[in-house]
Amino acid sequence: VSYYSSTMSGDAYNFFEGLGYRVYAKNVSTVYNPFSPVMNSFFSIKYITDKSNSLELNGMNEIYSGPNYKILENEMALPIAFMVDNDLMGWDSKGDKNPIEIQNSFLNAAMGQEVNVFEKMAYESASVANASLTYDENWEKQKYTRADTNNPVQFKFGYTIQKDQHLYLQHGFKKGNISVSINGITKKFEAAKSPFKAIGHVKTGDVVDIYVDISDVGIGVWGIDLVTLNEEKFLDCYNQLNENSAQIIKATDTKIKCKVNSDGDGVLYTSIPDDGGWTVKCNGRKLTTHRIGDYLLAVVVPQ
Repeated sequence: VSYYSSTMSGDAYNFFEGLGYRVYAKNVSTVYNPFSPVMNSFFSIKYITDKSNSLELNGMNEIYSGPNYKILENEMALPIAFMVDNDLMGWDSKGDKNPIEIQNSFLNAAMGQEVNVFEKMAYESASVANASLTYDENWEKQKYTRADTNNPVQFKFGYTIQKDQHLYLQHGFKKGNISVSINGITKKFEAAKSPFKAIGHVKTGDVVDIYVDISDVGIGVWGIDLVTLNEEKFLDCYNQLNENSAQIIKATDTKIKCKVNSDGDGVLYTSIPDDGGWTVKCNGRKLTTHRIGDYLLAVVVPQ
């Protein structure tokens, strides 16, 4: 499943941009890229139609294939509503954090503890040609300056895989072409279109090289991380959240009736955009609605 919208609110634009998704045309458009297993779970993404016929996503199993596409099923899709820790009410995507740190913080807040299921890999080698660099934890302030305007800037990062796992790439480049080579087999994509991307499954001993070529920028920003998902941690989080999920009794376009248990003043998270008009009642009593990330509808459910 994918989506595109040219009628979205500014709050939606900011929410998805903060999570590391591609956005463009200020407060107008965003594209949902299904590369994060965490976000696929939280947004109840059950099925994905892969027209590229090449996606390798953690937790996704192929259930059908056609001549030019395949259908993937998410075994860890959460329902439209489930109980979370009240820390998620104070979660904020604004700041200098990159997509992986933002998504880690989102899940950490939902769990009420520091889990950090995405883990960064250290590169074994790194080089840059035709540029001088400045360094900063905030990639928006981390710059490269092109030396010879007649030649491109070229980055290279090298890794050796220590165990079988799924890989993800996040980067801070605004322009250029990125090539990911695994044991000599290369995939290419435009930097501007994929700030966060699933690379696929790799095995122990595989050699991964990442190249970034930029030909039309004098001064730009840079930053790159190869990231793994701690599958054991993520499965534990999924099981806890799913155990405290809402049982949908009936749903229409304008009304959802569900049953959920709260052991205290817990927060019922929903993946419903709060664009106004929603009323929530619990046992006939009206509850105050809240917004997670200034976008998603949530309520505090009494015991």
